[in-house]
Amino acid sequence: MTRMESILAPSSTAYHKDALLTLAFVLFAGLGLQGCHHPPEPLVITVLFYNAPALAPGDPVVYKSVRIGEITQVDAPKGPLSRHRIVEVHIDPENTALMYRQMAFTVDTIRLLKGQHKIVLMDRVVSSRIPVREGDVFIGTTYVQYVFGQANDFAIDVVQQLKRLLDVHPIPGAAGAPRRDNQRLDMLLERYLKQMQDSAVPDSAADPGPSLRIRVN
Repeated sequence: MTRMESILAPSSTAYHKDALLTLAFVLFAGLGLQGCHHPPEPLVITVLFYNAPALAPGDPVVYKSVRIGEITQVDAPKGPLSRHRIVEVHIDPENTALMYRQMAFTVDTIRLLKGQHKIVLMDRVVSSRIPVREGDVFIGTTYVQYVFGQANDFAIDVVQQLKRLLDVHPIPGAAGAPRRDNQRLDMLLERYLKQMQDSAVPDSAADPGPSLRIRVN
């Protein structure tokens, strides 16, 4: 090799340095792209309760004695609708597969009076579990009504009562919270009725559904 060729030829040390720099750049870029992935979002749903004033943001949502989510917002309509509550619930991402539209959202009124505030999800015997979708609406019930098989009848009564009150007091004359609450309730009821119509399946043998994942905090 001539002297000029030796000058122009890359040295072994320089070659290895370039290779290491390239490898480091590739690894750094890969980690950066991995960090850009957004964490899974919670499942957001709404539960309409009648006469459950003690519920508050931060209260847990429990299924089979395990916390799977929490209440994030509780709104109380004004006027004749003041005994109703619009409860927003977030279900933890790792447990969204547990949710199905026919399950019961219950509160134990005795425990509420004792300061034990939570929503307890209860299974129902159905032939096919319809997965819950973002924005779904449910009618909450009491645990006693669930045990005695009265949850469905109670939900029908709540819907009829709300529709009747909204018809009598559709939109108050003055703008403000009552107007917004009534419009929101009307929209939620329409969504609930359509949701139930889309999810109608005959009750028969129970579907065991997915297994429960316990979050360790």
